[in-house]
Amino acid sequence: MLRKSINFPQSLRKTSLALAIAATLALPVSVLAAPGDRVGGEFRVNTTTIQSQRNSAVAMDADGDFVVVWDTISFELERYSDINAQRYNSAGVKQGPEFQVNTNSANSGQFDSDVAIDSDGDFVVTWTSYDSVNPSTIRAQRFNKLGVKQGSEFQVNTPRADNAEAFQSAVALEANGDFVVTWTRSNPNGSPSRLVVARRFNNTGVAQGGEFLIDTADTSDSQSDSDVAIDADGDFVVTWKRQTFDNFGGAYEIFAQRYNNAGVTQGGPFLVNTTIEDGTDPTIAMDSDGDFVIAWTAGVGSNPQYPGFGGYNIFAQRFNSVGVRQGAEIPVSPINEPTNSSLAENESSVAMDADGDFVVAWTKITSSRPTSPYSSYYDRDVFAKRYNKTGAQQGEMFRVNTTTAKQQLIPDVALDADGDFVVTWESSDQDGDRYGIFAQRYAGAGVSTGVTCNGLAATLVGTSGNDNLIGTSGDDVIAGLGGNDILIGLNGNDTLCGNSGVDRLLGGLGNDILIGGADSDTAVFGGSAGVFVDLSTGIARGEGNDTLREIGNVTGTGAADNITGNGQQNLLIGGQGNDILNGLGGDDFLLGGSANDTLNGGAGTDICNGQDGSADTASSCETVQNVP
Repeated sequence: MLRKSINFPQSLRKTSLALAIAATLALPVSVLAAPGDRVGGEFRVNTTTIQSQRNSAVAMDADGDFVVVWDTISFELERYSDINAQRYNSAGVKQGPEFQVNTNSANSGQFDSDVAIDSDGDFVVTWTSYDSVNPSTIRAQRFNKLGVKQGSEFQVNTPRADNAEAFQSAVALEANGDFVVTWTRSNPNGSPSRLVVARRFNNTGVAQGGEFLIDTADTSDSQSDSDVAIDADGDFVVTWKRQTFDNFGGAYEIFAQRYNNAGVTQGGPFLVNTTIEDGTDPTIAMDSDGDFVIAWTAGVGSNPQYPGFGGYNIFAQRFNSVGVRQGAEIPVSPINEPTNSSLAENESSVAMDADGDFVVAWTKITSSRPTSPYSSYYDRDVFAKRYNKTGAQQGEMFRVNTTTAKQQLIPDVALDADGDFVVTWESSDQDGDRYGIFAQRYAGAGVSTGVTCNGLAATLVGTSGNDNLIGTSGDDVIAGLGGNDILIGLNGNDTLCGNSGVDRLLGGLGNDILIGGADSDTAVFGGSAGVFVDLSTGIARGEGNDTLREIGNVTGTGAADNITGNGQQNLLIGGQGNDILNGLGGDDFLLGGSANDTLNGGAGTDICNGQDGSADTASSCETVQNVP
């Protein structure tokens, strides 16, 4: 293959190791995040810090713009006061000031807000409103993408003669702005004591029929804690918990019901959980085709599937667009808590991108047990995991919050079409007065970039400039495009393509494929054990079984390496350890580094520099430097 010539001027031949490396390898870079990497640090959402800001919810449009809503609580008034919100663009920059969502607030409390957004960035906020006289109601307010109210605040539920309470609302918007609201309704004069109800609206806020019951198959068991998700065509799924006395001795189970875009049921209610008892707090997310995933909190204390463990953990189940299970239940949080660790993991949230990749976030108790097992003074943190559309875990569980003092809890998560995501939560005593709302942004969850590397879809792609592209602990496909790039695969079986520019490729552990490009590219090995590298055959052993193509230069490890070039001009750097460097053909530069090295230039006009070793040897070298 033709390659640009590497010319080693006389001045370079007399320089130190650092200058020799810098002349070909040290390049200015801009850092790009790998899928799942943090983008910036955690940030405070609320501007108002007096009293408490709690119970956040977040929604993100296809372009990555997002809205956060939360409850502003005044303890002096002994009630929930108002619903506030803050808009952000896709770069995480605030768009205008924090604003109040609800219009009516005198002598009433507003709490338990939720938000949903359509493809254009228009959004709807729902919440519970109550006063000391009338039953609680579900209220809603529509906004355009600039945060301007569209019409007035309105009541979602229909007033009832039995004075039923309405609370625990959830909302979902389809691409054109039509939306569905679900909530829990009390049943003062009958059984069950609670019912899950829904109502549909068009994109101008006009109700499409009256409210309707979700669980029509069960008329005796209490139902509550609903969530709803909708696809691009307006088909939607509602999930909720139902108290049952059939399978698990009076515990709660998670159910779901599918609907088409006209609000017609598709089949009947179906059981979501299959093996774990006492399910609660279900949350649902759906991709553009109608495939969906449901996550929930479940008790494992007396389940024979998990002997010796206790407390609560997070589980998930995938379904296709017609409600057929895709694989088994997924144990999202580690089921490794001792039996006495009640409420170990709870308060989950799930979000899914257009292709079906998804993220689950939840609260985990991280302190030792206080005096009371249900004390609110547990230290808590927010954790998350990423999954691809087949349900395969992408990377390890990670802590979302950076600040770990006291409590970080009740997360919500939202994704855009490319898999970029944001997690919000409430944090105690971090904003200066009780609870505040905080958030963290992340790079894409691994959707297609439209760029291939060795025939594979790239999961991380650079720019036309100089980029530093860092992969994950999983299997990455990284493409550098233009510029002088640094590609780092970390663990996993990675595929790295430098493409144009003078690139450095470091596969890390695993069986990696390193493909340089049209310029003078370098394979870098950084492990503590030595490597065997042969550019003439394109193989490398030591950090895995690696394949090298279009690579002209090699930098070894801190141990004893055996590195052989090819018929082109090669720069071979041994680094530390007693290295063996063989140039073969071409005009090569062999740099032994520290320790005692064996340098063999081979054919061509070669430079052999032993550098630091007291017993270096050189042969077939036209220029010999720092060799005794």
